[in-house]
Amino acid sequence: MFLQTIHFSPPVANASSSMYAVGIVDDAFEPLHINITTGTTVTWTYVSTGHEIHTVTSPSGTNQTQTGTPLINSGQLSPGQSFSYAFYLPGYYPYQCQVHPTIPKMNGWVMVTGNPVTSPSPNNGPGNSWLLPAVIVALAGTLAIATWTLVRHGRYTRSQTSSDPLTTIRLSYSLEKRAWFEPGKKCIAIVY
Repeated sequence: MFLQTIHFSPPVANASSSMYAVGIVDDAFEPLHINITTGTTVTWTYVSTGHEIHTVTSPSGTNQTQTGTPLINSGQLSPGQSFSYAFYLPGYYPYQCQVHPTIPKMNGWVMVTGNPVTSPSPNNGPGNSWLLPAVIVALAGTLAIATWTLVRHGRYTRSQTSSDPLTTIRLSYSLEKRAWFEPGKKCIAIVY
């Protein structure tokens, strides 16, 4: 009797543009294996009308973020939903459906070749998206402290218009005396 071993390997798809589509059909990723170059975005779309939830996730122990979460992580996908991931670094990126990790056709990989590519800024700005809010908070804090200091030490002044629209009176507030004064005159109002 003659026995012959047959090795089966799913076809490998090669991307030739900066976008690449993968379908999630029933319990399979199509294509299962992908070769792309750095800077390519892969979009997985749940194209069948199944009733199951699927994910596109880096298996535990592979390709994790600095906090230990999966690098590729779509969350739950329902029919008609998509998930995209842009690959900026060369490397081997296995992925699977976390709901069906034991199904062979739900375990694929992306092989990325080429030089590392810098990812674009998400806000298309100069890059420091935290800078403007930080400056605003710093200015508001400085203004609040300066105002409190001036009021606390009785150096707060303001202009008060009298009943005559052409007359302006300059007033100073004394915190110790809790009163408003017109320079060179007696107390105008006491605050309790």
